[in-house]
Formats: sequence, C-alpha cells, structure tokens
Amino acid sequence: MANFFGIENPGDYLAKLEREYARFKSEPECDHPDHIFNFMVTAHALLEYVAKLAPQHSNAVGQLAGTGPMQLCRDIGNRSKHVTLTRNNRQNPESYEESGAIGGAPINAVPINGGSRWKVGYPGRDWFDAEEVVDQVMFGWRSFFQQNNIT
Repeated sequence: MANFFGIENPGDYLAKLEREYARFKSEPECDHPDHIFNFMVTAHALLEYVAKLAPQHSNAVGQLAGTGPMQLCRDIGNRSKHVTLTRNNRQNPESYEESGAIGGAPINAVPINGGSRWKVGYPGRDWFDAEEVVDQVMFGWRSFFQQNNIT
C-alpha cells in the first residue's frame, strides 16, 4: 500500500493509535474531549485497515469489533461522519462532562475541585467513564496484534 500520512501497514496504524492514547493519558486531570474523540475514531478506523490489509485475520477482527467498547467507538466514529446514526436502529452515542466543581456532578462521582471526567454512552441506557473505555480499547488492540503476530 502507498504511504498515506506515514501509514503503510496495520502496525503503522497501531502506532498512530498509541500516539492518540499517549496524548489522552498526558492530560489526566481533564480527559480532553478532543483526545477521547480522536482515539475512538482512530480505534474504529483501525478495524477496517486490518481487515483490508490482513484479511487472514478477519474472524479475529470480527470478534474484536463485537466487543462493547469497540461498538461504542464504531458508533462515535459513524456519528462524527453522519451527525446521526440511521442504520440498524442504533442509538446515537452522547458524551458529557462531570466536573469537580460543586454542583458539577453527582456526589462522589469526582473529587471536589478534582478536575473533570468525561462519560460516553447512550442516553437512557449505559454510561461509561471515557478513560476506562479508552484503556479497554487500547488493551484490546495491543492483545489483538500480539495474539495474531501482526506488525
């Protein structure tokens, strides 16, 4: 494959995801929403990249894609492109910030004056701590590459 922004193979794309992860982790007090968003969109795009460039791993890609954290990345990535999800009756994912300011979050959700935390999920259903989702997705991708000997 031709070089596209320095990416020539799945390993290069994983390295991009690692950089997005490092940026996210470098600001622990604010969970900057740009870093969360960029990480999730990149994590979802990596699925297609591996599927096309390493088709022998398509079953393993399908298993990873079926996990809850990766489905959330898929929905966030697709919503970013299409504004609203319209296929398969999927609900739009949302995000919100829990602040450490008094009145900024439910009691004990975050420490008072302790920064903020971003939540991602589906209104009326499930909400997840964005950092936990990002950590799970990064662990999933690292394990996937290691287990399938992809470079």
